[in-house]
Amino acid sequence: MSRGLGFLAIGLAKKGLIADPLSIEANSAFGSVVPLPVGDAWFAILCYTMQIYFDFSGYTDMALGMALMMNIRLPQNFDSPYRRRNLQEFWLPWHMPLTRFLRDYVSIPLGCHRRAQASPAFPPLAPSPPAPPSPRPPSPSRPRPPRAR
Repeated sequence: MSRGLGFLAIGLAKKGLIADPLSIEANSAFGSVVPLPVGDAWFAILCYTMQIYFDFSGYTDMALGMALMMNIRLPQNFDSPYRRRNLQEFWLPWHMPLTRFLRDYVSIPLGCHRRAQASPAFPPLAPSPPAPPSPRPPSPSRPRPPRAR
């Protein structure tokens, strides 16, 4: 119970003391109609990045804390994504249970995973060619081309 309360308190602190003040800074900068100087723009980007991080981390801690208070153990869902080296590694620590679910119940049954043992229900999806442009009426500023007879 006390461990769950600790997680809940840490999550509330991340959300209320860090993420919310950062959101005020980011919203005021991005909501400005006046172009920002380069330094202010980078500061706004950093504020927004840290706001997203602390929002997600705080909500995760609050969910884990409330579950622990009800004696429910949830899987870890967040593991310091900003310490990663590339975009593929960046996705994994944000949504760990979602990634496992997609791998186990979507990718492997469709045969899109290298470790699939059974024959795939569907062949792996190949990249499809780009769709042809949809026909649209000519714009009024251009004359319509003559029809072939």
